[in-house]
Amino acid sequence: SVEHILKLHDDEIRRQEVSFRLQKNGRVCREHMRFNRDTLEWEMNYDPYYCGSSRCAGMCPVLGHELDKKKGNVFYDVKISYLRNDLNGTLFEGQVDTRIIKGKKLFDHPVSMDIGKICARLCQDRIREKVRRHYFTQLFFSEYHGRYFSFEIQNVRAERRESRELMQDLEDIRNGIQIVHASDMEKRDSENKRERRRQARESAVRRLEKKLLENGYESLEKFSVDRRHADKWLGEERIAELEQMRLEKEKE
Repeated sequence: SVEHILKLHDDEIRRQEVSFRLQKNGRVCREHMRFNRDTLEWEMNYDPYYCGSSRCAGMCPVLGHELDKKKGNVFYDVKISYLRNDLNGTLFEGQVDTRIIKGKKLFDHPVSMDIGKICARLCQDRIREKVRRHYFTQLFFSEYHGRYFSFEIQNVRAERRESRELMQDLEDIRNGIQIVHASDMEKRDSENKRERRRQARESAVRRLEKKLLENGYESLEKFSVDRRHADKWLGEERIAELEQMRLEKEKE
């Protein structure tokens, strides 16, 4: 029957998997294995990036030991050179500037240092592709519209935390290269985001207080967003104060 034939086929695949594991002395991982139905053989394509993305921990059958519990990341620097289009029509037209963005991260979360060290060696093509996608627009205009742009990956390393080479930074700056650190950019972006949120909250509070001064707290529909915000942002004392101010204004 068809079911019997399929069972024999599945049994053969499992038998070959056992044989494949024995050939590799057990140094295989099911997450990196696949059965090639064209060659009818098992294959293993080890990709440590997958291990890092999956936050693998504990025993690694490929490495043959427990993964290091110390965590870090894969850091790299990106050197970009670009044509200053804003200088067109000036004496500096055609000037090409260079910037190095230091301390970019491969993963958005900490990974075992064992995985980090392997990724630093084996995943440089992936890093290059990640950067290429990030600068896709600039590279497109460089290739087809003459707006020069290029990038270079430098100093790929696995570290528990980003290290900084102050003397090298100073040397690069003396050579006319702009130096920025990714962690500083992230911190600045985070601070700007918090400031925008604070300003938006203050604006919303002012709008809500104005509404209470004009119409009173009871004018807010029950379970409405404004009523929830009034309870959360203003509190009973401030609501009572605004209500008193509204009543006094009505008496005038």
